[in-house]
Amino acid sequence: MMPGVSGLEFLTTLRAEEKFHDLPVIMLSAVSEGDVVKQAKELGVRDYLIKSRFSINMLLERVRDNLAGRNPIIPS
Repeated sequence: MMPGVSGLEFLTTLRAEEKFHDLPVIMLSAVSEGDVVKQAKELGVRDYLIKSRFSINMLLERVRDNLAGRNPIIPS
């Protein structure tokens, strides 16, 4: 957990800045609740990984996929 602010709060602040509005983001979070994942998607997160279910290799694969323009893996 980030001190003093949630990931969604940080992302909301980031997206409010014009220069970061379209910045590609892969979110790594301990939170797996569907409503949080949905909010992240609405804020333009390209991918969402759960800390308890990810590996470095998975993260690198997702970064490569996103850089290559493949569809995000975040569920609808």
